Amino acid sequence: MLHSASRTPRIFSLMVNAGLKAWKLMGTRRFVALQLRDHPPDVKAARSPDVVMEFESAFEACMLQGPALATMDLNEITRDWSDWLAGCTVPVEWFQGTQEPIGLMGDSFAALAAASKAPHNLTQIDGGGFLTYLTHTDVLIERLLDETPAQAAE
Repeated sequence: MLHSASRTPRIFSLMVNAGLKAWKLMGTRRFVALQLRDHPPDVKAARSPDVVMEFESAFEACMLQGPALATMDLNEITRDWSDWLAGCTVPVEWFQGTQEPIGLMGDSFAALAAASKAPHNLTQIDGGGFLTYLTHTDVLIERLLDETPAQAAE
Protein backbone atom coordinates (compact mmCIF):
# COMPACT_ATOMS: atom_id res chain seq x y z
CA MET A 1 0.00 0.00 0.00
CA LEU A 2 1.25 3.45 -0.85
CA HIS A 3 0.01 5.18 2.27
CA SER A 4 0.22 4.44 5.94
CA ALA A 5 -3.06 3.43 7.56
CA SER A 6 -3.10 6.61 9.65
CA ARG A 7 -2.87 8.81 6.55
CA THR A 8 -5.43 6.96 4.44
CA PRO A 9 -8.59 8.63 5.84
CA ARG A 10 -7.08 12.07 5.20
CA ILE A 11 -6.16 11.15 1.63
CA PHE A 12 -9.63 9.72 1.01
CA SER A 13 -11.19 12.87 2.43
CA LEU A 14 -9.13 15.00 0.06
CA MET A 15 -10.10 12.75 -2.87
CA VAL A 16 -13.82 12.92 -2.08
CA ASN A 17 -13.80 16.69 -1.63
CA ALA A 18 -11.80 17.22 -4.83
CA GLY A 19 -14.13 14.87 -6.72
CA LEU A 20 -17.23 16.69 -5.53
CA LYS A 21 -15.75 20.05 -6.55
CA ALA A 22 -14.85 18.68 -9.98
CA TRP A 23 -18.34 17.21 -10.36
CA LYS A 24 -19.93 20.60 -9.57
CA LEU A 25 -17.72 22.32 -12.15
CA MET A 26 -17.98 19.71 -14.91
CA GLY A 27 -21.45 18.31 -14.50
CA THR A 28 -22.29 14.66 -14.07
CA ARG A 29 -21.99 13.48 -17.67
CA ARG A 30 -18.51 14.92 -18.22
CA PHE A 31 -17.27 13.96 -14.75
CA VAL A 32 -18.34 10.32 -15.08
CA ALA A 33 -16.94 10.10 -18.62
CA LEU A 34 -13.61 11.45 -17.37
CA GLN A 35 -13.47 8.97 -14.49
CA LEU A 36 -14.17 5.97 -16.72
CA ARG A 37 -12.34 6.98 -19.92
CA ASP A 38 -9.58 4.38 -19.44
CA HIS A 39 -12.03 1.51 -18.90
CA PRO A 40 -13.49 0.55 -22.30
CA PRO A 41 -16.28 -1.70 -20.97
CA ASP A 42 -17.64 1.23 -18.97
CA VAL A 43 -17.27 4.06 -21.52
CA LYS A 44 -20.49 3.18 -23.35
CA ALA A 45 -22.37 2.82 -20.07
CA ALA A 46 -21.10 6.22 -18.95
CA ARG A 47 -22.93 7.76 -21.92
CA SER A 48 -26.26 6.20 -20.98
CA PRO A 49 -28.77 8.71 -19.55
CA ASP A 50 -29.88 6.12 -16.97
CA VAL A 51 -26.32 5.59 -15.72
CA VAL A 52 -25.66 9.32 -15.63
CA MET A 53 -28.88 9.75 -13.62
CA GLU A 54 -27.73 7.06 -11.12
CA PHE A 55 -24.42 8.87 -10.62
CA GLU A 56 -26.17 12.23 -10.35
CA SER A 57 -28.40 10.88 -7.58
CA ALA A 58 -25.39 9.40 -5.76
CA PHE A 59 -23.40 12.65 -5.99
CA GLU A 60 -26.38 14.70 -4.80
CA ALA A 61 -26.92 12.35 -1.86
CA CYS A 62 -23.24 12.68 -1.00
CA MET A 63 -23.54 16.46 -1.01
CA LEU A 64 -26.59 16.36 1.25
CA GLN A 65 -25.04 13.89 3.71
CA GLY A 66 -21.63 15.49 3.69
CA PRO A 67 -18.37 14.02 2.44
CA ALA A 68 -17.59 12.09 5.65
CA LEU A 69 -19.89 9.19 4.67
CA ALA A 70 -18.45 9.04 1.15
CA THR A 71 -14.96 9.02 2.66
CA MET A 72 -15.90 6.04 4.85
CA ASP A 73 -17.40 4.28 1.81
CA LEU A 74 -14.23 4.86 -0.20
CA ASN A 75 -12.18 3.38 2.62
CA GLU A 76 -14.43 0.29 2.77
CA ILE A 77 -14.52 -0.41 -0.95
CA THR A 78 -10.75 -0.08 -1.35
CA ARG A 79 -9.64 -2.02 1.71
CA ASP A 80 -8.21 -5.54 1.71
CA TRP A 81 -11.15 -7.88 2.35
CA SER A 82 -9.10 -11.10 2.56
CA ASP A 83 -9.19 -11.32 6.39
CA TRP A 84 -12.94 -10.75 6.37
CA LEU A 85 -13.44 -13.39 3.68
CA ALA A 86 -11.36 -15.94 5.58
CA GLY A 87 -13.34 -15.36 8.79
CA CYS A 88 -16.80 -15.07 7.22
CA THR A 89 -19.11 -17.87 8.37
CA VAL A 90 -21.92 -17.39 5.83
CA PRO A 91 -21.76 -18.05 2.08
CA VAL A 92 -21.11 -14.96 -0.05
CA GLU A 93 -21.72 -14.56 -3.77
CA TRP A 94 -19.08 -12.26 -5.27
CA PHE A 95 -19.67 -10.60 -8.65
CA GLN A 96 -16.95 -9.11 -10.77
CA GLY A 97 -16.62 -8.06 -14.38
CA THR A 98 -13.85 -9.81 -16.29
CA GLN A 99 -12.65 -6.40 -17.48
CA GLU A 100 -12.32 -4.93 -13.97
CA PRO A 101 -8.58 -4.68 -13.37
CA ILE A 102 -8.48 -4.38 -9.58
CA GLY A 103 -10.67 -7.09 -8.13
CA LEU A 104 -10.19 -10.67 -6.98
CA MET A 105 -9.96 -13.06 -9.88
CA GLY A 106 -9.34 -16.73 -10.51
CA ASP A 107 -6.58 -18.26 -8.42
CA SER A 108 -6.45 -15.32 -5.98
CA PHE A 109 -10.12 -15.71 -5.16
CA ALA A 110 -9.90 -19.51 -5.05
CA ALA A 111 -7.09 -19.34 -2.49
CA LEU A 112 -8.99 -16.90 -0.29
CA ALA A 113 -12.24 -18.85 -0.56
CA ALA A 114 -10.45 -22.13 0.28
CA ALA A 115 -9.17 -20.58 3.52
CA SER A 116 -12.66 -19.42 4.45
CA LYS A 117 -15.02 -20.93 7.00
CA ALA A 118 -17.97 -20.81 4.58
CA PRO A 119 -18.41 -21.57 0.88
CA HIS A 120 -17.96 -18.52 -1.31
CA ASN A 121 -18.52 -18.23 -5.03
CA LEU A 122 -17.07 -15.79 -7.54
CA THR A 123 -19.28 -15.12 -10.55
CA GLN A 124 -17.25 -13.49 -13.30
CA ILE A 125 -19.36 -11.42 -15.68
CA ASP A 126 -18.00 -11.61 -19.25
CA GLY A 127 -17.25 -8.14 -20.58
CA GLY A 128 -18.16 -6.41 -17.33
CA GLY A 129 -16.05 -3.62 -15.90
CA PHE A 130 -16.43 -1.37 -12.89
CA LEU A 131 -20.10 -0.75 -13.68
CA THR A 132 -21.12 -4.40 -13.93
CA TYR A 133 -23.93 -3.78 -11.44
CA LEU A 134 -25.43 -1.30 -13.94
CA THR A 135 -24.43 -2.85 -17.27
CA HIS A 136 -25.19 -6.49 -16.46
CA THR A 137 -27.97 -6.17 -13.89
CA ASP A 138 -29.94 -8.96 -15.54
CA VAL A 139 -27.04 -11.41 -15.07
CA LEU A 140 -26.65 -10.45 -11.42
CA ILE A 141 -30.36 -10.82 -10.69
CA GLU A 142 -30.54 -14.14 -12.55
CA ARG A 143 -27.59 -15.51 -10.57
CA LEU A 144 -29.08 -14.38 -7.27
CA LEU A 145 -32.46 -15.88 -8.13
CA ASP A 146 -30.73 -19.17 -9.01
CA GLU A 147 -29.36 -19.26 -5.46
CA THR A 148 -32.48 -18.19 -3.59
CA PRO A 149 -34.46 -21.50 -3.62
CA ALA A 150 -31.45 -23.57 -2.53
CA GLN A 151 -30.71 -21.22 0.34
CA ALA A 152 -34.34 -21.09 1.41
CA ALA A 153 -34.49 -24.90 1.60
CA GLU A 154 -31.51 -25.10 3.97
